[in-house]
Amino acid sequence: MPSPIQVVLFGNEDRSRSGIRQVLLQDPDFIFIVDGTREKGDFLFSEDLLPDLVLLEQDQPSKEKLKDVGDLKAIFPQAKFVLITKTFEMWPLFEAMRWGIQGYLVKNSNMERWADYLKAIVREESLPTDLINQMIKTFAENYHVEISRDLTYREKEIIRWVAQGVSNKEIAEKLQISEYTVKNHLKNIFNKLNLKNRVQLVRYAYELYHS
Repeated sequence: MPSPIQVVLFGNEDRSRSGIRQVLLQDPDFIFIVDGTREKGDFLFSEDLLPDLVLLEQDQPSKEKLKDVGDLKAIFPQAKFVLITKTFEMWPLFEAMRWGIQGYLVKNSNMERWADYLKAIVREESLPTDLINQMIKTFAENYHVEISRDLTYREKEIIRWVAQGVSNKEIAEKLQISEYTVKNHLKNIFNKLNLKNRVQLVRYAYELYHS
């Protein structure tokens, strides 16, 4: 049974953070270990604090605010980062991806699916198909990834399965290899293609197999 996901939540409005917390606490897999605002100094760093997930709630993201991600990633290098905004806009998504954020959520949109989406990011499993399609559509118009030929046949196989929303465990079963080997291949793929996360890999796969 997977361990509970330890969550750090940063946001400016108490009511908004409370709403996010209520949605996720309906699922026993989530535990909040920090809930506060960076500006007010609510956050006190401890070496014992090891979150799996950092949620950044920013109704109106700016480049300056998103740069804060770099500082937080230095503090929590093991954590996955997800940006939560009031409305969907492309530029915050792309800017967030450049800073290494692994996910993007919009308030009041399919909030009942947030838990499954966040679990998939933390556990590096498959993302919901509708989210993958949305990411592909926006990335296809605004984010270019160079197509590299320096990939092995097995790496290309894995990319193809990732693009179809297949989890690491399912890929391992299909290719008759261990899940650890799949994760190792993905790590090599990210390094070769200069990508930071699974969403960018989906974008790469779209270009590779639909060009």
